[in-house]
Amino acid sequence: MSLRFRGGERLQRGRGIGGLLRLLKSVFSPLVKSAGKTIVKAATSDTGKAVLRNIKDQAIDSAVKLTTDAMRGEDMDVSLQNEMKQVKRKAADVIENVHSARKKQRKAEPKQKIKARTKAKPALNQVKPMNDIFG
Repeated sequence: MSLRFRGGERLQRGRGIGGLLRLLKSVFSPLVKSAGKTIVKAATSDTGKAVLRNIKDQAIDSAVKLTTDAMRGEDMDVSLQNEMKQVKRKAADVIENVHSARKKQRKAEPKQKIKARTKAKPALNQVKPMNDIFG
């Protein structure tokens, strides 16, 4: 004797983990898109380029210093902490210098005079009378 299911067709109603992931995607994808555009805009600006250039130079200098400290047998934790302090100071100085340079540049630019726009009156086409029979 076998048992039979007599309740009709079984329907699955829940969406499971796929529903949760779909919800997270719909919430966070617009945020990621707008943040990505903002990051690209900041990185391609003059200020961003200057900061990235100086960070690159500082990273090379830090790598050289850490390598020499490792070869000399000095404590790497102390060397790493010192380099992190140097990187923070240098980045803060660069940002401050770029910001102050932009302020000076804005003050140095003369303000453009805005000309008042006036509507030109349309020229009336005057018809010169031709020598006709009556005139």
